[in-house]
Amino acid sequence: MARGLLRPQFTRLYFDDETANATDPVLALIEPAGRRETLIARRVGEGAYRLDINLQGPQETVFLEF
Repeated sequence: MARGLLRPQFTRLYFDDETANATDPVLALIEPAGRRETLIARRVGEGAYRLDINLQGPQETVFLEF
């Protein structure tokens, strides 16, 4: 939750070096395809990844409805 949000936000995380990303059915549903990048954590070191969650703006993270 973030200030001003009345409901929890849900998203998913994918790792950039995971071969299964190419066939993931949820990731494939996200259009336009460029928005998929907002869910992919990038390797920043040995065993370390980074994923920034953006609540608004041009790089807004894709959020899912349940």
